[in-house]
Amino acid sequence: MRFLCTYTDPASSAVYLISTGEDKQLQVSRLPQLELVNSRPLPKRANALEVTPKGEIVVGDKFGDVYMCVSRYEDHESHD
Repeated sequence: MRFLCTYTDPASSAVYLISTGEDKQLQVSRLPQLELVNSRPLPKRANALEVTPKGEIVVGDKFGDVYMCVSRYEDHESHD
């Protein structure tokens, strides 16, 4: 089972799909291409997922622990 949320960046109007599941990975993909822009491991498997109006990702597990992740919604690029 995967938990899914969408988020629209008010600055760029870009739409993102945020998901997590049995693999304990939090993934952010740009829609409509489903281009993966961010992925990170979670300490425990999530059973709740929500995105705040500011774009912060809130993840909860079955033990009641709640984590807030500030995700980067843009591609990771190094600017040297």
